[in-house]
Amino acid sequence: MFAEVARAYQSEVGFRLFTITAIDQSLPKPVRRLWSSHPELYPIGGDKELASDAWTDKVMGSQQLMICNTASDIAATYPDHDVIDSLGCGSGMNLPIVLAGEVLGTLNIFNAARWFDEERIDRAHAMLALVYAPMLLTRIFGKA
Repeated sequence: MFAEVARAYQSEVGFRLFTITAIDQSLPKPVRRLWSSHPELYPIGGDKELASDAWTDKVMGSQQLMICNTASDIAATYPDHDVIDSLGCGSGMNLPIVLAGEVLGTLNIFNAARWFDEERIDRAHAMLALVYAPMLLTRIFGKA
């Protein structure tokens, strides 16, 4: 199901890198990658801790979209900016997947610099509903 979500986002928003993560704050490493357009670089099932930084404050704390539209924004925000850059990505968008006030995960979309204009951002938000069913199935049953 996540592959279908990715295909829809590729068609309507476009990406060079696309990942979907689940977040479960009750776990020691609460972030788990559920889907990746580049599993060799960003493997499915990779777990990590939540950093205490501006990204976490904005996406997790305020439950707001995070946009980085330049390579320098990417470098300042993502520890793996060199890998992101190697894929030709100079911008990134992280959309929190929120249900009943809880961030269930994020959609993470990367493309060329200055890719995310208002039209693409609006489309990305409008399509967010596509990920709720597979996200909840994964949370309940461990897979979508």
